[in-house]
Amino acid sequence: MRTSAVIAIGLLVAAAGCAQIVQNADFSSVAGGEVRAPQGWELPAQDGAWSVADDDGHSGKDCLRYRSDVPRPRAPVTQQVKLKPNADYVLRAWFKSDGTLTPGVRLQGKVGGKDVRAARIVGEALPEWKSAAARFNSGTAQELVLEVDAHAPAIRGGTVPAGTAWVDDVEIVAAAEAKGERGAVAVGYTGPPPGPDIAKGCSYSWNTPPNYSYSRDPGDKTQLTDGQYSVGYFWTQKSTVGWSGKSPVVITIDLGSPQPISGISYSTAAGVAGVGWPACIQVLVSDDQKAWYLAGDLVTLAAQYGIPEADKYSTFRYVAPELKTHGRYVRLMISPSGSYTFCDEIEVYQGDKGLLAANRGEPISDTEEFFRQQRMSSAIKVRLLDDLNKIKGEIADSKLSDAAKQKALQRVEVLEAEVPTAPMPAATADYRAIHPLTELHARIYAARAPLFAARNLPRFFAWQKNRWDLLLPAEVPEKAPAKPPVVRVALMNNEYRAGAFNLSNCSDAQLSAFVNLEGLPGGRNPDYATVHQVETIETQLRIPVADALPVASRTEQGWQIVCPAGMTRQVWITFHPDDLPPGTHRGTIRVTGRQVERLEVPLELTVYPFRFPDQPTCSLGLWDYTDGKGAYDIGEGNIAAAVANMRSHFVDTPWAHSGTAPWPKGFDAQGKLKEKLDFTRLKDWINLWEGSRNYAIFLAVRGSLRGIGIEDPRFPTAVKSWMTAWAEGLKELKVKPEQFYLLLVDEPHRSEQDQVILTWAQAIKAAVPTFNIWEDPTHRAPEKTALPAMFAICDVLCPNLGIFGSGTEASRQFYESYRRRGKRLWFYQCSGPSKTFDPYYYHRLQHWYAWKYGAEGSGFWAYGDAGGSGNSWNELLAGRTSYTPVYLDRNSVTDGKHFEAVREGIEDYEYLRMLRDRLAELKQKGMKGPEVDAAQRLLQTGPEEVCGPTYDPGRIPWKFDKDRSVADRVRRQVAEALIRLSGK
Repeated sequence: MRTSAVIAIGLLVAAAGCAQIVQNADFSSVAGGEVRAPQGWELPAQDGAWSVADDDGHSGKDCLRYRSDVPRPRAPVTQQVKLKPNADYVLRAWFKSDGTLTPGVRLQGKVGGKDVRAARIVGEALPEWKSAAARFNSGTAQELVLEVDAHAPAIRGGTVPAGTAWVDDVEIVAAAEAKGERGAVAVGYTGPPPGPDIAKGCSYSWNTPPNYSYSRDPGDKTQLTDGQYSVGYFWTQKSTVGWSGKSPVVITIDLGSPQPISGISYSTAAGVAGVGWPACIQVLVSDDQKAWYLAGDLVTLAAQYGIPEADKYSTFRYVAPELKTHGRYVRLMISPSGSYTFCDEIEVYQGDKGLLAANRGEPISDTEEFFRQQRMSSAIKVRLLDDLNKIKGEIADSKLSDAAKQKALQRVEVLEAEVPTAPMPAATADYRAIHPLTELHARIYAARAPLFAARNLPRFFAWQKNRWDLLLPAEVPEKAPAKPPVVRVALMNNEYRAGAFNLSNCSDAQLSAFVNLEGLPGGRNPDYATVHQVETIETQLRIPVADALPVASRTEQGWQIVCPAGMTRQVWITFHPDDLPPGTHRGTIRVTGRQVERLEVPLELTVYPFRFPDQPTCSLGLWDYTDGKGAYDIGEGNIAAAVANMRSHFVDTPWAHSGTAPWPKGFDAQGKLKEKLDFTRLKDWINLWEGSRNYAIFLAVRGSLRGIGIEDPRFPTAVKSWMTAWAEGLKELKVKPEQFYLLLVDEPHRSEQDQVILTWAQAIKAAVPTFNIWEDPTHRAPEKTALPAMFAICDVLCPNLGIFGSGTEASRQFYESYRRRGKRLWFYQCSGPSKTFDPYYYHRLQHWYAWKYGAEGSGFWAYGDAGGSGNSWNELLAGRTSYTPVYLDRNSVTDGKHFEAVREGIEDYEYLRMLRDRLAELKQKGMKGPEVDAAQRLLQTGPEEVCGPTYDPGRIPWKFDKDRSVADRVRRQVAEALIRLSGK
């Protein structure tokens, strides 16, 4: 248990390195199906009260939860375990309760026909995570059954009362190895406190109140200095203080009087659910809150003791034990990596009295500007130190001789010593966080050259992995391939598809190469092929991704590709032919250059005998808000480029703000319009998006229209007067009401929201029935909580795919029932930060799920939202979560893999549509046969093969290993079936 007396940052993992007796002890592995069942455990048949919760575990986000509104018979969750006979063990688990239930775990079974109860532990009926443990000897038992009970007293008979209980980290470990708690693992400072905690019990203030709902409570005003640390999934505990969408978070502690300060610590957690580690924590001190002096950046000061993993949940305490400063007030200016800031305790350590005379340097004239510059510098320095730590580990694990290891380590240590004072780029609006981030970072990458040489890797070579797989910046295969990879691309004319290969520079010098496509129709480097130099970007969660797709420089020698030392550069080739002859065309990708050996990568381009339509069937909208002067990170300088980019990716449903609608200025006593509507903004927007299939406007309505409440008898008249005039004005704009999607209330999930939508929709439909009501409900169980009449009056229903796909079959059938009644179905997703998400699973497969469930449209939040940075090339300055799938700056737009995945998903959908329609044609003609039967089976089984049984939001992060070739494999099968059915 962590306490304020000892800074024990690294939690011990019980039984580390030994065989797991209890499988899936932390309930993090979940089986698919109707209920979130833990793998390796057996849920009671038809119980329904037990499931895996993913929002409030002890050691991570997952735990086993029992929830029932009615009393039930005892029905434990069980697992059979194997033990060594006559061995000493410890049974341990963590429990939490709503105060009604008393959860417990027992180990029992039969040995030699006799009942054996080896151990039993019982939790407490408390709302905080508490552990319980019991030591036992297995005796002659070799197999026993673990039973997890929601209410331990029910073992003796009776029923389990209505209530909720949580259980996590159920373990059996050998007694000799039971050294500590199970929990999230983090490295960090493990020495003694550098002095007494003089912040304990002190008051503090903040620049913005905590607003994270799951942890917010009145105790937020005292919990940061109460000496108590959170136990359990960090941001769902009331002992944690949390902020969402606030940057920076500024906390000022009043020590009561000027104090000598020798150190400070800040306890937090991150690594999952879009929560990133702090980008920086600037520590300032003052005697009067007017003149502030820098004590240091806590993030970089703590980095010498270890850096938490960017994409693995853990708790971590940032500690600076060697400060030499003084002051009455201690201010922490915290910059989140994304949208969230969490903390459960801040400690300030008292130093020797002599520190009261310490020189604090010059006061900071502008703390806000100082902070802005330092937050990016801090993030970059942490990246450099993290990479150096990784190289140290690689050196230790390498096959280098001892002498060579020592030499390599010395090189790394020299680089490490440069980090604190190394020049850092200015935090300007134009900086791009492309690896290598600085000149020093380039030399750090180059330091891997001896490691590559020890593995007998060539100085420069080509290799391949699935283009949708996450590619790490220094990733190389175990050994170079015996022959170059083959780049294979299959598509129709007028379709966009891509292929990719990798170039690894294993030397310690930057190399430049030229890529030429030869042997294809159209001659050398044909116009229908575009070569991109994939750039690795530092994301706001400190996870580098090879994602940005700037077009490579085109020279007389070919497409120029720059390969930094010690890095792997991916080359991405987009094909968009218009009139190529069908068949497979074979060519060569030649890689040449003065500094590199000539490489020849085979290229196969297969062109199907069909033409892809100019406008695909599945609609697409990205809440772009390009109306007016733009919104979020779209402005006047990049609107034109953004619209062109979206059109090239099949966006046919642009979104506009409420203010672009021609709102009425007022009504007379009868509810009739007083003045003509102003269509200026609407006209400009429609002209910008001329020819779109749909025009979507977020009206954001409430309980009244220009002072006329929805309960007012005049309300229907007022809406009718407005809508009629709106529809009439559209005639001059040459668009129709049926092209408009009106979003009245965003993400409704409460009955009162449903009622507002219903009242407005009834009035709108009574006036102009052809206006479309488009809603994105987020009811978790709509069949139970939604207002049916609201769903019935909508024209388009767009549930969140994560909620829909991972919900119950009853919820999915609820939407299906409305689809069968003529309602159009869309799907959308709005999670982030999107750059760290799997473009294949999150962006491309959404359209396969759309096909599977009969949806006609797809949406993602949001094309223009780069986290407020104004430059999505540099998420290090983003003040909140970034969602855009592209790379925006003030004057340009550059593609990324995520937006390419959206486009390919739309195209995949069209393949399925073409096969469906062809089968319908043949059926109408009465044609049958084995080819028809096989195609019909493919149309049914193919999407299931690609999608799987359910959509799992937990699989969204890019880091997870997946077979990302399935969608292309099935797409090709669909194309081949079409060819056979068409006789081409």
